[in-house]
Amino acid sequence: FCTPTQSLMDDFVANGEEEGYRRKQTMKTYQEIQDEMSISVKSGGSIINDGYFIWKKRVLSSERGYASDYVYQANALWMRYAEVLLCGAEAHFLAGNTSKADEYINLIRSRAQNTTKSGYTLEEIKREKRLELCFEGTHFQDILRWGEGAELLGNNGSVYPRMSSNGSIEYVSTGNTTYGFKTGKSEHLPYPATECRLNSSITQNAGY
Repeated sequence: FCTPTQSLMDDFVANGEEEGYRRKQTMKTYQEIQDEMSISVKSGGSIINDGYFIWKKRVLSSERGYASDYVYQANALWMRYAEVLLCGAEAHFLAGNTSKADEYINLIRSRAQNTTKSGYTLEEIKREKRLELCFEGTHFQDILRWGEGAELLGNNGSVYPRMSSNGSIEYVSTGNTTYGFKTGKSEHLPYPATECRLNSSITQNAGY
């Protein structure tokens, strides 16, 4: 259910934000959850988790629905100004207008209470986009667009993280023989079987 991964935390650390405002407003460590909310995994138990918990998409008590804790009244977030700035920064960088790219990235970093600079690389722009927009449904499409699916997702599904009540993490084999991003297949979703039966002109995407 979209729990934060170790690689996301690694990017926060690489960006100098391990103890920063944006990281702490995005995700919490197990220790922080214990300290701030007095919540722990049942003693002797375990959960599928890298040791990090979503904080960015928490539901405030004022937003909870009347009928169920699983329904809340906050508007769905589809796109926000930060994404516009980040897309603009990438486009300007690729067009050679690095000063404009720096300007846009520094607006993002200032909002995130982070340091600013000039001369951002494309890799730094990609990292900013991941950190600012994580859990907002943009990263997978970016990975496809950048042609990085096989590199970043090739081993996904081979193991899962099991966190014990003491916070220790063990990576356990899923036992799957087929997993991960498959070049030539995973860039596309399959056409639904019903549509294929109704329209003989449809050619199913490769690999399905």
